[in-house]
Amino acid sequence: MANHWYRNPRGNNRTSCTFRGHMESLESRALLAADILMVGDGSNDTINAFDATDGSFQHQFAENSGLSGPRGMLVVGDELLVVNQNVGQPFNGEVLRYDAETGDHLGALVPGTDGNAPFGPRGMVIKDDVLYVADLQEDGPCTTSSCVDGRVRTYNADGSFRGDLNLGSLDLSPSGVTDPDREFNPRGIVIGPDNMIYVSAFNPENLLEGHIVRFDPTTTSVTDVFVDSDTCGCDLHRPEGLVFGPDANGDAVRDLYVTSFRADPNDNDRIMIFSGVNGSVVRDIDLAMPEASGGQRAFAQALLFGPQDRLYVPITGGDASVAGEVRAYDVSDGSHEVIIPNSHMGQPWFLTFGNTDPATLDYVPDSGVDGDFNDDGVRDLSDIDALVAEIASGMNSPNFDLSGDGQVNLVDRDAWLAEAGAINLPSGNAYLLGDANLDGSVDGTDYGIWNSHKFTSNAAWSAGDFNADGLVDGSDHALWNSHQFSSAVRRPAAALPAIRSLEVTGLDESRRDHIFAMLRLAL
Repeated sequence: MANHWYRNPRGNNRTSCTFRGHMESLESRALLAADILMVGDGSNDTINAFDATDGSFQHQFAENSGLSGPRGMLVVGDELLVVNQNVGQPFNGEVLRYDAETGDHLGALVPGTDGNAPFGPRGMVIKDDVLYVADLQEDGPCTTSSCVDGRVRTYNADGSFRGDLNLGSLDLSPSGVTDPDREFNPRGIVIGPDNMIYVSAFNPENLLEGHIVRFDPTTTSVTDVFVDSDTCGCDLHRPEGLVFGPDANGDAVRDLYVTSFRADPNDNDRIMIFSGVNGSVVRDIDLAMPEASGGQRAFAQALLFGPQDRLYVPITGGDASVAGEVRAYDVSDGSHEVIIPNSHMGQPWFLTFGNTDPATLDYVPDSGVDGDFNDDGVRDLSDIDALVAEIASGMNSPNFDLSGDGQVNLVDRDAWLAEAGAINLPSGNAYLLGDANLDGSVDGTDYGIWNSHKFTSNAAWSAGDFNADGLVDGSDHALWNSHQFSSAVRRPAAALPAIRSLEVTGLDESRRDHIFAMLRLAL
């Protein structure tokens, strides 16, 4: 079988993956160069494609392809993988394949006829050529302490079965309660910043319970219960979608965002935010006011970060006035915009962007070395300031990982200086270290900027923090000094015309050299 690539948003450091079918690199496809958002609709068992920027409808597909409950979705190479739960059917679910551009059905990666196919699959991720599928329940009742009603199934790149993650002695029963079923009903799954596997689970016998269980992919075993509704003092009810996103508590660590249902009409459906360090509650984002208070109910079962670090939330159900829409939330203040109105879908569930990482579910713009972090069409001080702040924070947000190595550091700073200089400066040279105002030269103006902020905590290039350590100090002055009175505006030597070869009639060699030197300085 030929070796192909599953997408890496930056187009380098790609990870080989041998999924069935022709899987050419996503970067080579014109359709996904402008990103798309795909959402599964449980009301008619279709997949709907929208423009990722403005939410405009593009096309619908997967009709009559055997879908009965579209759930987890991932763009892998030039294909879209879709979990088919086969809702209400007495046979296994499956993982189906579609052409990401045309929507053509390409068969199954994991067919339902496979004896090891998941019975009730929901979310899925791919990491290091392994497909992880959250299997809500086994085929048949779980009635003894030797079985667990639910599992995480794993498959090789060709769809062949690898085995289940090891639950060991995991028991999600409340403290002091003996539950012969040892309920573990997984729904959502994601790879965290620590490279651990995070799985949301609930108990169908007690819908007010919720758990986030963490697994080690190396040992394939449970490491701990990261969040437990019985001990967290929080209202985590029937969690499903989960994804890591922006730091919400100021500790410079990405936090975990999880969907949660209400307890009763006096309660809210919400997005819960948990500390990425210890799983403690940070805060909630309410999806609506409680119905008992006159609110129009809105609940969600999936979520995903998209462009501009906004949290995209399909409203799976609730009041008819809002059910079916897709919202884009600003997680800093909980405000939202309806990016897709409910005229297109009746029951939106799982979703994916073309630029969604298939392991971490992070959104990473697929534009090579870009650097326009605020999407205003230019690469300027606001962008380099945002990058310097990200480097100083140590959070390694993939939105700033220009090199595609999984880290946000000085390599990305240098990549930005080179890319922005190539676009902004007539010479095409990289901006120089010490050029605080990005005018192309390192001079007294830049020194004045450094001097006015010296010995302060200020993670901003425009304040003189050239080494992105969060401080404006002597090390930054040294960088300015090493390039003082240098210019990136002049063309590189390789671009100079061959002036020496010109015939200058009547001039001796020394005069020609003088003219050459003067012309060189003018370029």
